[in-house]
Amino acid sequence: MDCTREEWISHTKAVAILLVVIAHMFRGLISANLYNSAGFKYIDFTLASFLMPLYFILSGYLYAKTKQINCFSKYKKNAFNNVLNLGIPYFVFTIVQATINIFLSSKTNGTVSVINILRIPISPLFQFWFLYALLIVLLIIPLLELWFKNQYLILAILIILKLASPYVVTNIYLIDSFCVNAFYFYMGKILYLKNKTIVSNHRALTFFSLIYVFLNILVYTKFSYIHNSFIINILEITLALTGSLFVIFVTSLLCTINNFIVHILNIIGKYSFHIYLLHVIPMAGIRIILSKILKLDNLVLHATLGLVFGIGFPILVGYIAYKISMLNFFFHPTKYIHRGKENSIKIIPSVWSQ
Repeated sequence: MDCTREEWISHTKAVAILLVVIAHMFRGLISANLYNSAGFKYIDFTLASFLMPLYFILSGYLYAKTKQINCFSKYKKNAFNNVLNLGIPYFVFTIVQATINIFLSSKTNGTVSVINILRIPISPLFQFWFLYALLIVLLIIPLLELWFKNQYLILAILIILKLASPYVVTNIYLIDSFCVNAFYFYMGKILYLKNKTIVSNHRALTFFSLIYVFLNILVYTKFSYIHNSFIINILEITLALTGSLFVIFVTSLLCTINNFIVHILNIIGKYSFHIYLLHVIPMAGIRIILSKILKLDNLVLHATLGLVFGIGFPILVGYIAYKISMLNFFFHPTKYIHRGKENSIKIIPSVWSQ
């Protein structure tokens, strides 16, 4: 991949957030009973097989680039800053989106109650589950590293938790989400420490991409006939890992086409956090206007306007937020708090802190 300073991460974030927006657009159309074809279901299956694991892998990769925490006092400082950086956007934008959902409950897909809002400290809503889950991982993984010191022992523990997750469901989101997602996060760290050159090795990326395409088709066509939870879990893990490398490979190919595409990916990557937080609201608004008010159900129109507003509106908000520091607090709290300070406390980076 022809990138310097590991720019592939920013480019991959851009492609990943585009795929997230596409996935949520299709799910919104299906939930609204506007379209419900087999092709939509296959697209949803494909994107779901790797998208969020990819985000955890990228976060783990960035986590590995930082100076590791070697004492509990440093852990407390970093934990506090991570709680601010992920917790404040989580609560603020969950409440905003939930409130809009309640007021427009007769027009939107699904319903949210005040009880659901009161439960967000223990039960996340909408796409914001990822912020909640990533924060939990960022709080627990450094503690495991302080206690065990051996990264392979930690990886073994996380593999066991991942494999056991279908059988041991506590219905406590904090525990269940860690068991399911921490493995991918730590695989990102292992990727950085042991084999980070794979992201620039086109032969290896091609090989794993072909494996993903083959397994993707096989699992989708035969998945309903597999009832063994262990086998299903292994297939899901394999799809997630190879699918993540597949996205990195596709991103590398896009970056070789021309500089304009690279420029667009840089912009989208810069505002990927804003897009993740805000894309659902404008897409739902466009869907309501087109289907409920204008009575239009043209797929191309829905898809085009949904993507334009789902990406464009958050970028506009993000641009304004960078100009108005107080508004930027809701997206990047510690950057606002420590603005102008050369030696401000550094946090452990997540996929959106780069």
